[in-house]
Amino acid sequence: MGIYPRGEVGADVVGAESGGGEVAPPTRVQLTRAAYDRLREDLEQARDVLRPALERRMRRERLFGDPGRGSLLVDELRGHLADLEARIAELDATVARAEVIGEGAPPTTVGLGTAATVRYEDGTEEMLTLVGPLEADPDRGLVSIDSPGGRALLSKLPGSTATVEAGDIRIRIQVVSVRGVDRVAVPVQ
Repeated sequence: MGIYPRGEVGADVVGAESGGGEVAPPTRVQLTRAAYDRLREDLEQARDVLRPALERRMRRERLFGDPGRGSLLVDELRGHLADLEARIAELDATVARAEVIGEGAPPTTVGLGTAATVRYEDGTEEMLTLVGPLEADPDRGLVSIDSPGGRALLSKLPGSTATVEAGDIRIRIQVVSVRGVDRVAVPVQ
């Protein structure tokens, strides 16, 4: 994910080497509602709380700090502020490119933004939610749509079986039910 100057959020230049210089539309970032809301909260926290606090601390240090050690601390605070500004720009660009998924009519197949209860060969069950790569966290059951498991589950109906392969690992899983995030499950029929 890149950091873009204001006014060029998410813009990529296409054909620059050929002199075309056309601006391509920004790449959409697909997020569940929960991830989008967390992203917005992170942006607001960084912009409205952390940045003003760092600026106040730097100003106080410059006005009232020990001149001998103050310049080193002020330089360190400037570095933290620059890092925070970069993070704010990155969050701002991501929010601008975000597309909330998993809302609308309840799903009947596994897809981006849906949660699927799956049954492994040993009989254990687990809820897996298909998400975009930015949001993936396998330990929490958030499966990237680009992962072997995400690709294998995509478009499966409840009751169907998927084979997941990654190198020398191969497992079969059955889709027990599919639901939209925060919706009622669609059971096997």
